[in-house]
Amino acid sequence: GDEVIVTLPGDNKVLSLAEVEVFGFSTPLYNVALHKHTSQSSNSSASAKLSFEAVNGSIVTDPSQENFAQTFIEQDPWWEVFLGMSADIETITIYSRDFHHPECPGDVCSRRLRGFRLEIFNGNDENAIFIYNDPSAIDPGLVIPIAVPSGTVGDRVRISLQKQEYLGLREVQVFSETQPITVYNVALNKSSAQSSTWTSSESFKAVDGEIHSDSNSHTDLDLSPWWEVLLGSSVVINSIFIYNNCDIDNCSGGLRGFRLEIFNGDDASAVFTYNDPSAVDPGPLIPITTGPSGIFYSSHVVKV
Repeated sequence: GDEVIVTLPGDNKVLSLAEVEVFGFSTPLYNVALHKHTSQSSNSSASAKLSFEAVNGSIVTDPSQENFAQTFIEQDPWWEVFLGMSADIETITIYSRDFHHPECPGDVCSRRLRGFRLEIFNGNDENAIFIYNDPSAIDPGLVIPIAVPSGTVGDRVRISLQKQEYLGLREVQVFSETQPITVYNVALNKSSAQSSTWTSSESFKAVDGEIHSDSNSHTDLDLSPWWEVLLGSSVVINSIFIYNNCDIDNCSGGLRGFRLEIFNGDDASAVFTYNDPSAVDPGPLIPITTGPSGIFYSSHVVKV
């Protein structure tokens, strides 16, 4: 159980308790979404209300702090978090915006989430393994707990609206018995190269750790342009995240149809290849699951 109630039936009674102790055991749950990679369909601001604000661990309600994620008003907005591993998900808690504003339905901003959809995905499969459709008629509330069926294993959670609206989220927590593993960006500040360089957009700017600035790599207009990073040592690659070169309004479709390859040592044959399937635009953040844990890829290279 998760609740204990003590009552004293009858009129004119006084219930006085010195202490109540409840003994038992439970398996600890971990918020596997905390500080993980996130993305959203658009940003309502260039420097605030960004997607990562919904997994920063803060559920403060002070309206003066723009400590939440929010898209522009648009058709079918979405937000998602990439867990970095496949986790057995037990529950998900969504914290809506606790704010009143005349532009919100009935002046209550949490009502904008009415009818939201939550989906859980695993790996590169675009078919959701779990879907939750909000049944609320007016307001889903400030705190929305969602029970997930036992045995649901996923590595990505998406929240979306099927209407023209802002999508705002104060915090999203994804709970699992799976203890989060510590993974490192093994490409950070490593040696890189590209087929050519446009103005000052050198290859190293794609591995300098800056994902919310104008720091990006860029080739000239080439035939089959490429970019690569040398990891410097053999590592087990769990996943790869590519941040597309986007402005706050629209993401460039220039990466459409890209190929990513992983090489090992002096072998000229790739040990892993990913071909982008997008028809128009691969999006602002492209997560790629590389394969089963324990396969060693090495110093040369990740190539796009």
